[in-house]
Amino acid sequence: MAANNWIPIESLSGASANYSFTSIPSGYKSLILKGSVQSATNTFMQICSMRCNSDTGTNYGYGEFGYRENTTTLRTGMWDNGDGGYLCQIGGSYLGDWLSHVEIHIFGYDNTDRYTQWVGTSSTGAGAQGYNSTAFYSGYWKDTSVVTQLDTVNMNPDADSRLTLYGRK
Repeated sequence: MAANNWIPIESLSGASANYSFTSIPSGYKSLILKGSVQSATNTFMQICSMRCNSDTGTNYGYGEFGYRENTTTLRTGMWDNGDGGYLCQIGGSYLGDWLSHVEIHIFGYDNTDRYTQWVGTSSTGAGAQGYNSTAFYSGYWKDTSVVTQLDTVNMNPDADSRLTLYGRK
């Protein structure tokens, strides 16, 4: 990642209720959250959200576009006034070991003239067991404060999960 000027800020891994990236420094053009994650929740698929600076109010908007679970139906949607912005969709533990690849780009996190926004992709492949997905998710925090903390919501990552937060100079 260094060739693209992406500098590792913090890596989190292993089983946890959620991941919290704290003490995020300012001065980067953007952030990227990237890794492989599976939820320990006994479900087929798990939609995860993100919150900024521990804000649990209905100050987020979010959207989705893609194929989910074992269907060929295209899912699309946009919402406003949620308690977190969509981050990604990952596989649950119901069908066994199937880590999802996630990559989320975060913009405006230290610009006090605009909302923090993110957009990302996630893909999950359970193979012949079904419940494969490819989706694009987005979110925004309706606040112009500098973001110093990012929290995943509804993720419940398992022992094999890993996410790294990078900054781009």
